[in-house]
Amino acid sequence: MTTGAKLTLAALAGLGILLLTRKAAAAVQDNGLPPVPSSSDTLLQTVGKAWILTNKIAQNGRAATYGWHFPGKSFGGLTFEASVSLPNARVIQGIGTKHDRFHTDYSQTCVLASQSCIYQGQERLLSDLFVDPEASKLLSVEGPLLITRQPGVAQLDPTGISPGGASPLTRADVAALPADPLAREPILLGWLDQGLGEYSFADITTGDLTFHVFSDALKFGGVRVCVSATLQQQIADKLSCSLLTARMADLTFQSASKVITPFPLPYGPDMASTKWMLDESDLISQAAAT
Repeated sequence: MTTGAKLTLAALAGLGILLLTRKAAAAVQDNGLPPVPSSSDTLLQTVGKAWILTNKIAQNGRAATYGWHFPGKSFGGLTFEASVSLPNARVIQGIGTKHDRFHTDYSQTCVLASQSCIYQGQERLLSDLFVDPEASKLLSVEGPLLITRQPGVAQLDPTGISPGGASPLTRADVAALPADPLAREPILLGWLDQGLGEYSFADITTGDLTFHVFSDALKFGGVRVCVSATLQQQIADKLSCSLLTARMADLTFQSASKVITPFPLPYGPDMASTKWMLDESDLISQAAAT
């Protein structure tokens, strides 16, 4: 970590309890719902694969991943799989449930939706709509969900921190993180608690529902971080957010204001390493800048 970042983080840590206590009061409105986030004009896709909610993991204790959308019929000469709801888009990763909730690799970035949404003109919670017989049809091709969180992850309280503001973290700070995700992920969660995460929201409307999704993958120090399903759910809890469904991931891709191709890296033993995480983020940033 750079000297400047250490000094700034030390100052934040010294004020952290007071700041978080004050901000926690703003985590909900008078109606008990989290505030509706302000919207960004830019929505970038595809920025990785996401851990998602699906009934396929309701009983087996696994995690489900989905994404790496691309337009057209093939990518790199391969057809891969049809998306769950878009006729003109396919995915490198169809809904896969072979991993447990602790797995991560460079491709598993963090894109979430705010729990606060607008349904039929009223503020609602996504988690309530997931189980609603009618509203769930807009969010999932499976109908009502049997789960509204990643199974097996203890629920955490929201931090009350809103997006925005400059972060003292740098790319060098991220590059200095442990290569082992088991050691890296607690540090990322700690950074999030200190308000150092970089994210904004974009609005997506389907039928009479508008939900708010990350406009890019979550970043620290300008780097898109890879996460396990456990960490993604913990981040979602702290930011009053939800994991996406496959249908929501499709809608996010369909609504993107800028579309870039996926960047699969060669299979290897370092897929979960910090270096590969940085390399993948750099490829996305370079493509997004063109």
